[in-house]
Amino acid sequence: SDTGYAVATDISMTQSSIHRTFDGGNTWTTLTSSNNGYNSVYFTNATTGYIGGGWPGILKTIDGGNNWSLISTSDGGISSIYFPTTDIGYAVTNGGHIYKTTDGGNNWLMQGSGTTGLLSVHFVDANMGYAVGLMGIILKLPSSPDSYSWSPATGLNATDIANPVANPTITTTYTVTATTDSCTAIDSVTVFVNPLTENTGMDKTIICGGTVQLDSITSNYTGNDTLTYEWLPSTGLNYDTIPNPTATVIENTTFFVTVTTPNGCNAIDSVTVFVNPLTITGTDSTTIICGNSTTLNTITNYTGTGTLTYSWLPVTGLNNSNIANPVATVASNQTYTVTVTTPNGCVATDDVNVTIIPMNAPEICIVGVDSTNKNMIVWNKPVSSAIDSFYIYRETNITDVYQKIGDVSYDSLSVFVDTNSYPDVQSNKYKISIKDGCGLESNTSTEHKSMHLSINQGMGSTWNLDWEAYEGFTVSTYNVFRGTNPDTLNIIGTSSGSNTQYSDLTAPSGFIYYQVEVISPNSCNPSKSYNSSRSNIATNNGSGIDENNYASDLFSIYPNPATDIVTLNVDNVNNADFTLNIYNVIGKLVRSELLKQNQQQINVGDLSNGTYMIEINSKELIERQKLTIQR
Repeated sequence: SDTGYAVATDISMTQSSIHRTFDGGNTWTTLTSSNNGYNSVYFTNATTGYIGGGWPGILKTIDGGNNWSLISTSDGGISSIYFPTTDIGYAVTNGGHIYKTTDGGNNWLMQGSGTTGLLSVHFVDANMGYAVGLMGIILKLPSSPDSYSWSPATGLNATDIANPVANPTITTTYTVTATTDSCTAIDSVTVFVNPLTENTGMDKTIICGGTVQLDSITSNYTGNDTLTYEWLPSTGLNYDTIPNPTATVIENTTFFVTVTTPNGCNAIDSVTVFVNPLTITGTDSTTIICGNSTTLNTITNYTGTGTLTYSWLPVTGLNNSNIANPVATVASNQTYTVTVTTPNGCVATDDVNVTIIPMNAPEICIVGVDSTNKNMIVWNKPVSSAIDSFYIYRETNITDVYQKIGDVSYDSLSVFVDTNSYPDVQSNKYKISIKDGCGLESNTSTEHKSMHLSINQGMGSTWNLDWEAYEGFTVSTYNVFRGTNPDTLNIIGTSSGSNTQYSDLTAPSGFIYYQVEVISPNSCNPSKSYNSSRSNIATNNGSGIDENNYASDLFSIYPNPATDIVTLNVDNVNNADFTLNIYNVIGKLVRSELLKQNQQQINVGDLSNGTYMIEINSKELIERQKLTIQR
């Protein structure tokens, strides 16, 4: 509203100038002057403007009139210029020519007017304008035709109007004939039709029996009407007439889809659904202890939404053979095969191994000497219905080599008495194990070793005690017992668990008996309490304790120590038969023979140096004595 432009030419038509105002015409500034003969100026916006003149024709500015450039070399003599839009413009000349541009003045097309001396041009919109000239001439654009006729009619919504809507399926050139009075005009327009295209998206990969939604179809269709879709094959699709159906297939399948416009254009594309095999993976292997149960774990790569079915074989030991994760209780090693099936028939199998392993090793509670002067092994019984029995092992005469010497059933008292032990001769190491109801044996326990006590007389009434340390737990204190008979022993002192010696300085005269005791830090409750271990009873009584439990002076043997031959005297007042048994230090029977004479010589030359137990056994009497062989 404030900015304006004006051009001027002097009366001689030899000098022209361009002027601009920024204050609504109150003041003007001359931009440039020349001898071109400017006749008309028009601006389409604040920066772009045009000038028509006598020569060379049309100038253009794009910076608000600061700079002008020649854009046309018309025939000159332009008397008026006008732009109804930024791109469409008209210019008229004194010679009666009309020029038209549709590209912002870059190119101009000359049209005849049928008259001369056009002085001015003006448009009320992009389509309707007027030009005036000498002699009262007024021209109007356009002149309204009386009728229109379009050909061909294919794809047009009407053929007798000025601007029908075209929907051709192929590239088509339409020709229009306009008629007014006796005048006829013909022109044409081409509608270029690109082929309909579609894109079904990416191929898909699923697991056999799984489900996947296909990508939604895209196309280059520019219309507003609804497209139709047809998928083939339709098997495996939830719908076959939508842009993005869901596919459920069990093998590789290529689906083709035809997209059709309302007027019959169509396009075809395809998408492939690749199917990977169904798999099921069970736990590689699982181990349980006899009597226990385990859950068989499985996973599948199934991606569908349907319910899988499971079948386990064999069914032995399973709580349910038709679920994914049954519980198995077995008494021996077992391989189970699981079969999984999808709702549409895909199948996969795998194996799961269940292995029975031995129970954990038990623990000995304590080892000691019982009232019969035999080693007694005590342990706490684990609570388990799967235990069959306990095995008892004793160390042989080879270090760390153990031999089974007995067993105790689970429903018995968890105590074992080693009747073949000789605590007076030596100590022994023991281990135990568990045999379960599945026939497996556990590892053996930590060994426990009994104490062996020996004594020797010192000066006067002093007796020195020396014993082998208890092994199996940490001993805090040794208790020392003494008595004048083996059945009545009283504690006379204690010693640190790190010591294995004790001296009794005030021992009574005569036969004397000693025993060492340790207290277990563990609670031993097989059914009654055992919490201490005692050594053998050591004594200065030459007949010993275990050596003469049942009779007095039944036999004598000399020399003792012996070399090869010993003489045996038996007090056989009843002339009964006696059996002679000889045991080594680990309680193993090394010789047994029947005695018929009260006195006889026995060859022991085949026995190694060491201490042995000589046993005379009859139906009524048993007596034992130690024999030392020393060469």
